[in-house]
Amino acid sequence: MLEKHLLYSVFVTGVSCATVALIGSYLSESLRAAGEQLEEAAGQVADLQELNKVIVDSIHSGLITADSGGHILYVNNFGESILAARTADIKGRPLRELLGSPLLEPLALQARASYEGLARFEVVYRRPDGTALDLGVSVSPLATAQPGGGYLLVFQNLTEIKRLERQVRIKEKLAAVGEMAAQLAHEIRNPLGSISGSAQVLMGEANISEEQERLLAIITRESKRLSETLNHFLYQARPSLPPSGPVDIGRAVEEAVTLLRNGPEVREGQSVEFEADAGPHVCLADPDQIKQVFWNLARNGLEAMPAGGVLQVRLSCRGDDLVLAVRDQGRGMGHDEQQRVFEPFHSDTPMGTGLGLAIVYRIVREHRGDITVRSAPARGTEVEVRLPRVLVTVPA
Repeated sequence: MLEKHLLYSVFVTGVSCATVALIGSYLSESLRAAGEQLEEAAGQVADLQELNKVIVDSIHSGLITADSGGHILYVNNFGESILAARTADIKGRPLRELLGSPLLEPLALQARASYEGLARFEVVYRRPDGTALDLGVSVSPLATAQPGGGYLLVFQNLTEIKRLERQVRIKEKLAAVGEMAAQLAHEIRNPLGSISGSAQVLMGEANISEEQERLLAIITRESKRLSETLNHFLYQARPSLPPSGPVDIGRAVEEAVTLLRNGPEVREGQSVEFEADAGPHVCLADPDQIKQVFWNLARNGLEAMPAGGVLQVRLSCRGDDLVLAVRDQGRGMGHDEQQRVFEPFHSDTPMGTGLGLAIVYRIVREHRGDITVRSAPARGTEVEVRLPRVLVTVPA
């Protein structure tokens, strides 16, 4: 009987061990399979995250995500290149502070994300180096794990597009000025000459009073000013001629600077500095028109410094370009004013015609050059004219 009980116990123990081993093997296999599935799922998540990152970084638009309070969470690579700032440096900053616009206050963001008609707008962004960019921005709501969600901002650099639009607008206005000039020449020039000539004859009379002489001087002076304005109009009407030939404009600019220093345009407290590199400064140009460019830029610079200051003129070779730069220490200009500076009839001086810089722009473009303005209020203005350079060998 004891032997049977012992055999039964051995049998039960064996069956229990086999069962435990079988269950352990099954659990082990299940754990292994679950581990493989988790590992595969983790790999898929990592691949998906990498794909999402590649897609976001491949978009040629800036992307910014922000929380419900308008604080920056993430900027993609292209956005960093536009802003000239890294995500690590601007993370947590308010959008309004970064982009410098009240249009990005939290309440404004909420309204723009809610209404499609308000979602798109433009701001002027100033990079850390001071460069101003025109940005087109659109706002949409972003679902996040945080309460209240957030915002997704998509933005593009519209600076070049805006520049081309301004060029088209300026050309259209210049064309209108040209048509108007032909009519003004016929209607004004002949009677204007008669008025000015008659006033000069009367001033030569012996028995005129001091008051009469003063009034005749005003007529003569104002006739001369009107004649100069008419000449500006006539220049706009003349068909453009190609630059005459390769010339070294260094001498022409130097002569113009000498005349300016000794002329009535330079008032007390003002001075003119001129600097030129070794050159040669050869380009396809009309020297008289280049002088006109210089005179218009110089007069504008001096008029911007009524309290005195230094007008700096530089002529240099820069790669394939000749660069004529004129910088003043005057009142400067804001961003909006800079956008309109070359438009005809735009002038911030009471006696200005608003045609001087328009003529400069036309001459530079006719010489296949380019012109840029850098300015800030109370920090002066610098105008750079770039003309295609003709490479010549300098004798040893």
